[in-house]
Amino acid sequence: LALAGSLLAQPGTLTLASGTAFPGSTVPLDLTLSSSAGSEPASLQWTFLYSPAAISSVAVAVGPSAVAAGKSLSCTPGSGTYTCVLWGLNSAIVNNGVVATATFTTAPALTTTTTTVGNVVAATLGGVADALNGSSATISAAAPAPVLLAGAVCSPNVTTAPGPAPRTPTLTGKAPGRGPAVVPAISGPSVWAPP
Repeated sequence: LALAGSLLAQPGTLTLASGTAFPGSTVPLDLTLSSSAGSEPASLQWTFLYSPAAISSVAVAVGPSAVAAGKSLSCTPGSGTYTCVLWGLNSAIVNNGVVATATFTTAPALTTTTTTVGNVVAATLGGVADALNGSSATISAAAPAPVLLAGAVCSPNVTTAPGPAPRTPTLTGKAPGRGPAVVPAISGPSVWAPP
């Protein structure tokens, strides 16, 4: 009966978190291991599958569960793929938790993209392959934050009769590097606007 119970155990999963990023920026996503008690792996291999039009690069760092098990990470990039092997020259198993953090650099034209964790292979301490499922995650483009005007200075700041002189507004705050243009609205009784 014990053998039958182990054969019916649910396979573990490598789950990649979803996230939001500004186009052309980075977003770190945790890769979390969930496996049944007694079936924890000693090593793992997986491949991130993504659209090169939406993701320009990937970097992966070892997560806390893998560090606690004394494991190292070796990765190889490809076109739309990034394959990693989590390994160690020890007899420690990798417990459930964050095994790696993948930092995705998004393309400037990012809207929404899906990244898949595929080709997952796990091995036990005895070198036996174990069933482990991958997952998919979504990276969505964040809306640009609103820009607040810190202040404006008009030059010249003194007018003489018979009427107001033209003024040139100057922003006293820095405009953002990307996103919508900042267009100041000028109004009031003492403001002159060209016809």
